[in-house]
Amino acid sequence: MSQPDTSLRARKRRAVKGDLTLAAIDLFITNGYDETTVEKIAAAVGMSERTFFRYFATKDDVLEQLSAYWRDLAARTFAERPADESDWVSIRRCFDDFVESTRRDDFALPLLRLIYATPQLYGRHMHNVRRWRQMFEGVLRTRHPQAPDLAIRVKAASAMACMECAREAWVATDGERPIADLIDAAMSEVWPLV
Repeated sequence: MSQPDTSLRARKRRAVKGDLTLAAIDLFITNGYDETTVEKIAAAVGMSERTFFRYFATKDDVLEQLSAYWRDLAARTFAERPADESDWVSIRRCFDDFVESTRRDDFALPLLRLIYATPQLYGRHMHNVRRWRQMFEGVLRTRHPQAPDLAIRVKAASAMACMECAREAWVATDGERPIADLIDAAMSEVWPLV
């Protein structure tokens, strides 16, 4: 895996993209996705609409960057898990950073609620769920190069189905139960987490 670019320019670009992402999320939650324009997102961080397009092609890409961040982090985490640890436990550990962010970031629950309620965002979200599954498939193939393709796909798809069911339950109960408990419960329905 390639090392992240740590040059000053790359760090500044990541910082600006981070600011735009947080501003967009706040506006999406406060005003609604359809009502939030690129112009409003750019203005919220003191830049022009034209400058926004140097960082993102569309306002949808703001949320795609967020999904890609979590997906890439999960891939690295999975690849670094002990080889003798069960795949299922390793996959569960890949969700830990996301779980921690739901405790830390006040926007996690309202953002998921918005995604589920907005057809355009939900369609893109489901596309990202597929990308997560493909990421898990890639790491599983590295761990088990002789495993049947169908077995790899089923395990990866099961992991993402569990994660998605847990997120949906979290939103449906308005965060009443910690998402970590919901993920554990969902995954334990498929394979034991031992």
